[in-house]
Amino acid sequence: MVTSHRNSLRASTVSESAPEALFQILFSDLAKVLCLADFEPEVLTKMFNEQLKLAAESKIGTSRAEVLGFAQRDCMELLCAWRRKEAYLDRDAEPIPLDFEGDAPSFRALCKEVGTKSSAEELRTRLIEFNAVFVGPGGKMRPRIPTFLASDIGAGRPVAVDTAIRQLIGFINTVQCNVATSNPRRFERSCTVQVPEEMAPIFERMVQERGQLLVDSLDEWLERRRNESSQTGRYIELGVGVYTIHQK
Repeated sequence: MVTSHRNSLRASTVSESAPEALFQILFSDLAKVLCLADFEPEVLTKMFNEQLKLAAESKIGTSRAEVLGFAQRDCMELLCAWRRKEAYLDRDAEPIPLDFEGDAPSFRALCKEVGTKSSAEELRTRLIEFNAVFVGPGGKMRPRIPTFLASDIGAGRPVAVDTAIRQLIGFINTVQCNVATSNPRRFERSCTVQVPEEMAPIFERMVQERGQLLVDSLDEWLERRRNESSQTGRYIELGVGVYTIHQK
């Protein structure tokens, strides 16, 4: 999924370094938004520590933080291309299973067509590790999900820290722009309604289906303009994020 935030240049420069740098960017922008509510620093510190304690108490298993860097984007683009390119689809327009080696359609050939910066070997490892693809009979690879998700459940699960923080940075920067600046307002919409709990799976399926169509259409539009030249010489990262809200 594509992402959007004003600090994209700052974030991208540390995508290969320690996750602490991304946390600093997140906390810096979050602090600016929270200061608009005129909370005393002591109150904010107390609130944060209480939430941190609750999160630590509810944590199950362990997590292994990883900074994916270029591999994150490569994984997303590979899965998108696997669902879009005719040579990689069956008669029902579903992604076909791929051998790792060989001429197209193969996993290595798909990596070459997409132009990934990471090696095919690394991306195969990443996609399997994050439960995005599985290896079936005969060693053929099949996608489990329509797009790359940066974590998986279970003890010792891999967690792409930079991915999660980039999502938060993108949202917080949009909020900050809309409430604390005179810049043109960015699109920011949400809806929450109290409904019976058994409606959650139905709603989740609707969001997945319709949200995927929205993200795919915007991602395709952006991809077609990836290599265009800027008359001003300035470049920014644009995108959109779609997610469900579950609150009890």
